[in-house]
Amino acid sequence: MKEKSLHIISFDNPFPPVYGGVIDVFYKIKALHELGIEIYLHCFTDKLKEDNADLEQYLAAVYFYKRNKKNALKLFSKFPFAVVSRYHKDLISNLNKVEAPILFEGLQTTFLLNKQEFNNRKLILRLHNLEADYFSGLAKSETNQVKKMLYFSESFKYRKYQDIIGRFDDVLTLSVYETNYVQEHFGNANYIPVFHGNETVNKCSEFGKYAFYHGDLRLADNKKAVYFLIKVFQKIPDYNLVIASG
Repeated sequence: MKEKSLHIISFDNPFPPVYGGVIDVFYKIKALHELGIEIYLHCFTDKLKEDNADLEQYLAAVYFYKRNKKNALKLFSKFPFAVVSRYHKDLISNLNKVEAPILFEGLQTTFLLNKQEFNNRKLILRLHNLEADYFSGLAKSETNQVKKMLYFSESFKYRKYQDIIGRFDDVLTLSVYETNYVQEHFGNANYIPVFHGNETVNKCSEFGKYAFYHGDLRLADNKKAVYFLIKVFQKIPDYNLVIASG
């Protein structure tokens, strides 16, 4: 095992860091690089990019794997679709090129543990969500009946699948609520807040000229939040609401 080396398996390409999950992944990579950690990054992505220089400067190596989302039969798997669609036959062989601890970014990236034990490695999970709760919330907010059914199905599957959390040496949680849940059920939680790129805090006036909301409006929860904010700001004529979505 090389000293100060680490494999990271990411659910998505962390660059550019444009939404919550990948912001945490990218700035974690940057922070670990500054500490002298040799990082081997494995990314599942919907679209392969040719130029990854902005990411590669922090890495010893990077491997990209296309998500297998087109096989509709995976929807009938006992595993959550977000998990079973993130597996590639080359992943295990690439992990075995360098014997180092493995950091899994989210439960979505853990399917390979159903293929190989990795008993000789330290296994770490960065828990981005309690996925069963997350998909249950999406299902309750969704108005499209097909999507609602799929979200409830994912929630049910994650409720069973999350027992895999107990197989990790450490689970790095994002919030106090998740920390308490994991510690109570599995006893391996460590609370580490979100990594981000903000290094200074600017003092702002108490009130600005507008309110700004940014979110992925493909998600029912975010759309529900926007509708709520629109109603609120209809009653606050002195301030405008600016809505942005990637």
